[in-house]
Amino acid sequence: MKKDEIEEIYRLYYKDVYLYALSLARNRQDAEELASDAFYKALLSLETKSGSVKYWLFSVCRNLFLDQMRRRKRHPCEELSDKQTDDLEDTLAHLIREEEARKIYSCIQKLPDAYREMIFMFYFEEMSIAQIARLTGKGTASVKTGLFRARKKLKEWMEAEE
Repeated sequence: MKKDEIEEIYRLYYKDVYLYALSLARNRQDAEELASDAFYKALLSLETKSGSVKYWLFSVCRNLFLDQMRRRKRHPCEELSDKQTDDLEDTLAHLIREEEARKIYSCIQKLPDAYREMIFMFYFEEMSIAQIARLTGKGTASVKTGLFRARKKLKEWMEAEE
């Protein structure tokens, strides 16, 4: 792969991959590292893959995150410090400017991990149900049910905030 092609892929998809990594890691530093690692690993093997580059990058990012979580279970470490949590909130506040978007995002963060991931991929990354199913290893019916339940919960929380 040529240097120009790599730079173009990075320019096109870094923000999306970073936001996805941030939704998984919930920490700016971990998200930056996860996104960088995902690009590095994905671009090493990209020439052998066909299909959507963005989808491939998300898949690599997700797998790296899951590997990281498995390692942490084997070697537990401290919970997120207040500084890391504050750092995440500052980053998100910068990315989400409008008040209504902040409310929605806040409700999305309350969702269980699986629902939050599905909502992010479906609405923010505009992935199809079939793509989400392949990426998460779930069936399409399971993804549809998860999205339905997540939307229902979001609606309840949004109405309660009004």
